[in-house]
Amino acid sequence: GNRPGCGQTARLMYSGSPYPASGASAHSVSSSTGAGSESSLRLDRELKLATSRADMEKERVKAEVYALLQTTDRLEALYGRGAISKDDYETHCRDLIHHFKLQEDALMRLCGMSSKEFIEKYKVDMPFGEQRLLVDKMPSTSSMETGRTAGSNIAALTCGAAFVTALDAADMDHASKEQLWDPISAVLSTINDIYTLPHDFPPKAVFQRW
Repeated sequence: GNRPGCGQTARLMYSGSPYPASGASAHSVSSSTGAGSESSLRLDRELKLATSRADMEKERVKAEVYALLQTTDRLEALYGRGAISKDDYETHCRDLIHHFKLQEDALMRLCGMSSKEFIEKYKVDMPFGEQRLLVDKMPSTSSMETGRTAGSNIAALTCGAAFVTALDAADMDHASKEQLWDPISAVLSTINDIYTLPHDFPPKAVFQRW
């Protein structure tokens, strides 16, 4: 379908499926052919989407899952084009993920299928929505932040090991600059890899002076 432009972000507000929560109803429409005779398809006859309340609930859940995948897919495309702010993206994305989790549980309980099986069965082609709701399960901004934090934690461990090595070198009476240069440089390098530290972190200045 057509993707909304910059001025259409309001359409991303998830409003649920068009199906009622229970019961089965349909609009009646009258139609006739140009010759004045009634069409072979009786459009004035009430058509029911489901024969029972349980069946109707199943269809409602499927419609909810589809709507959430579609809305999330469009949200990702908008954010990728810079059409919405980071804050708006995160707010909408977290709301969609929360609703999807609820409907995903209902899909398994009522229909006996996972969201992945739903996508395969109905040939849903919404890769951005699928990635966000089924794989990452968090806004793209959060997943990037998580990756940076993990890298920072690894750098902190490496820095600790380098610091111990530098202390050992000093304790072994390696007093010359040449002998202490490598371990001290390793400490300074790993400190700079810890992005969570402030730029004016005092130990940085100490090691730079050394």
